[in-house]
Amino acid sequence: MNYGEAVANIAKKLGNRTDLDASIQSEILLAQAELEAAVTLPWFLLGPEKYIDLVADTDRVAVPTGFLREYEDGALWIEDTTTGDFTKLTKTHFDTLRMVESTGESDEAPEYYTLAGEYFYLAPPPAADTRLRILSYNAADTLAAAADTNAWLTYNPEMLIAKAGMRMAQYLRSVELYGMFQSQYVESAAAQEKHNVAREIENFEGFMGGS
Repeated sequence: MNYGEAVANIAKKLGNRTDLDASIQSEILLAQAELEAAVTLPWFLLGPEKYIDLVADTDRVAVPTGFLREYEDGALWIEDTTTGDFTKLTKTHFDTLRMVESTGESDEAPEYYTLAGEYFYLAPPPAADTRLRILSYNAADTLAAAADTNAWLTYNPEMLIAKAGMRMAQYLRSVELYGMFQSQYVESAAAQEKHNVAREIENFEGFMGGS
């Protein structure tokens, strides 16, 4: 599904309205931002690993463009410039990070990090230029033209449409329409959660217990 088709779908459910396209477009964008601020993010927003260049003696680096959240099972690794191997950094609190810096626990490469605002802070700073590897959830592409599509419209258009429809129903002050879109949202959100869980289970090999 593309952006134009999503707009048309919502307009049809609003009673075949032909005068609300601009408002629907805006609400779809706001609905996407709202969904991407949720506690649980869908599997399709987990992007491929990215690499960030890190200059020697630098103690912070900006998060990648579109960054939403770190991957739950580990997010940041540092490259050993000699071997090319990557070592996972330990996430800690900002105060602990500053303590590591002040005690000079290591002077070769970062071992700890924390996320604050739009930056990853590292301790200790690297002694040489290197790079970080990051695994994170990222915002879906922004929709602009009618032919545009993104991860939401590809993998779960129902959820985005329902969320935008709820916002439009509020705009139109229609309790009936809000209830209809809310029911669709609940169903699509439940299906998405099951899909997330199923994919997590599939990442582990099954085994038989026993003595």
